[in-house]
Amino acid sequence: MKALKIVGLVLGGIALLAVLIAGVAFVPAVQTWAVRKAAAGRPGLKLEIGRVAAGLSATEIRDLRLVQDGLVVIAKRVIINYSTWDYLTRKRVNIDRIEAQGLVVDTRQMRAAASTVSAPVAVVPIPAAVPRAPVFLGLLRLAQLPMDVRLANLAVDGRAELPGDRAVDFTLQGGGIEIGRRGQLAWKIDF
Repeated sequence: MKALKIVGLVLGGIALLAVLIAGVAFVPAVQTWAVRKAAAGRPGLKLEIGRVAAGLSATEIRDLRLVQDGLVVIAKRVIINYSTWDYLTRKRVNIDRIEAQGLVVDTRQMRAAASTVSAPVAVVPIPAAVPRAPVFLGLLRLAQLPMDVRLANLAVDGRAELPGDRAVDFTLQGGGIEIGRRGQLAWKIDF
C-alpha cells in the first residue's frame, strides 16, 4: 500500500508540473521571450517584437520589426484567428481571419541584384523541332500544399517604401479562399 501512495504522489507531481508548464506556455511574456530567443540564433536576421499572445484559437503580434538583407518589415498589429481543432482532427489549416494594421515594407536599403554575370554563359541554339510551350495557367496551379487550407477573411493595410523616394499605399482584402473554390482578393493601390 505504501508503494501505491508513492507512485500516486509521483504521478500527481508529474501531472501538476505538466499543468504548470502548459499554463506558463500561454503567458504572453513567455511567448514573446521564446520568439525573440528563436530568432536570435539566425544569422542575418534581426527581429524586434513588442508582444506575442498566442492561444488555441487566436494569435496577436504587436510592434513587429524584421530586418533581413536590407529589407525592413514593420507591423503595428497582426491578428490571426484560427481553428486548432480542425488542424488536429482533419489536418486542415482553417483560418477565420488575418488582419494586419500598420504594415510597412521598406525596400530602399535592399542589396541590388548583380547586374553583370561573372561566369561566361554558353549559348545553345534551340532546335527547330521543339514543340510550343503550353499556355501559362498561373503559378499557384503548380503549388502543392501538404494539407487543405481555408482563409475566410483577409484585411491588410500597409505601405511599401521603394527606392528613388517612391512609395505605394495599399489595402489588400479578400476571403473565401479555399481549395476547390473561387476566393476573392482585392488590391487598392495608391502609387
